[in-house]
Parts: sequence; C-alpha cells; structure tokens
Amino acid sequence: LSCPMSWAIFAAHFCAGWAVNMFVTFLPMFVHDRFGMDLTKTGAIVCVMWLAEVVVEQGAGAYVDKKIQAGYGRGFMRKVVQCMVFLPQAVMIVACSYCSNGTLVVCLLIMAVALQGLNASGYGANFFDIAPSNAGVLFGISNTMATLSGIAAPALTGYILGKEDGTFTQWRTVFWIDASILIGGAMVFVVAASGELQPELDRCGSLDDEAGAFPHSTKYGSTEIASKANA
Repeated sequence: LSCPMSWAIFAAHFCAGWAVNMFVTFLPMFVHDRFGMDLTKTGAIVCVMWLAEVVVEQGAGAYVDKKIQAGYGRGFMRKVVQCMVFLPQAVMIVACSYCSNGTLVVCLLIMAVALQGLNASGYGANFFDIAPSNAGVLFGISNTMATLSGIAAPALTGYILGKEDGTFTQWRTVFWIDASILIGGAMVFVVAASGELQPELDRCGSLDDEAGAFPHSTKYGSTEIASKANA
C-alpha cells in the first residue's frame, strides 16, 4: 500500500465505480425528473448502452495491445486510455446539466456508458503490468476501495437533492461534483501510474512461487530476453 503506482490504480478504480453509479442510477433519475422519460421501460436503450460498452472494450483491448507490440510504452498507453475514459465522461456529465433536449441527454448517457469499456485497457490491465504475480490480491484491495463509491455517491447525491425531486440547480451541482471527481482521477492516474513491473508489489510470489524466487522475466517473459532470442 506504500507504492504510489497501486494508489493510482485504486483512485482510477474508485472513480470508475463512481461513474457507474452515476450512469446507472442518477442520470436516468435526472432524465425522468427533468424530461419525464422513464428509461426503465425502454429496454432497448438499456441494452444498447451495455452492448456498446462490450464492443468498445473488445476493440480497445486489441488496439492497445497492437500499439504496445509496436513499441509504445505500457504506462503511456494505460494513461492515454484512462484519460479517454474519464475526461470525455466528465464533459458529457456537465453537458447533460445544461442540455434541454431529453433525447440528446440519452445519447450522451449511451456514449458515456460505452466509454466504460476502455477501463479494461486502462487501470484494469495495469494490475498485471505492475504486479502480475499478485494481480488478484491487488485487484481485491482495489475493488474493496472502489465499492466505497457505491456508498459515497448515493449518500452525497441524496444529501444535495434532498427528499423531494431535485431542482435543476441541484442536479447541476451533482454533475459538476461528479465531473470533478473523474478529472481528479485522471490526473492522479497520469501522475502516479506506471506500466513497469514493481518488485515491491510482485516479490511476494504466488502459490507456485512462495518466495517470489523466479524473476518476472523468467515467469512472464521480457522484451530484453525476446530481443536476444530473436537476435
């Protein structure tokens, strides 16, 4: 937990969880309160947004892998992809609060949810970059912290909106806070994340390597060894 690279992932994971709560719960509430549209009765819209996320996730994964194989740094690609998630989502959330067209808000919602698919190629893959032997343990800690967003987001939003249907100004405040959290998560990830193996996180080893005796390059291969083998 003393490694800044792990906290970069934790921050991104928390923000991604916050975004999910926003897109799944609060934006549909906003659309209902502001425009009288009930998305729960429109199954096609709900299906489209999650299908779009799957398509983006698969396509982005293949694209990022090709870029890394072409020589782009892992850390660089993880940071670029994560910014491509959080920054556009922040803009879309704020745009929703100033939009007077319900159909446009729904379109923004679909695009924002689709961008969630990029998380798998951002912080999601970064677990294996910095600690492949202990990626599962690291993910467990990260997922626990990210779960806190499911507690904090509804509590904060409910406090701002009050017991009655939220006013337009209150909703705008909620969206600006959400956008600020996403931007903050992107900044933390860009500053602290890394695509390189972190020995202090990986040295604990696995069940088959109790003391972490085998170096990372032996177990998982390395660019240096691959280059010498091909020489």
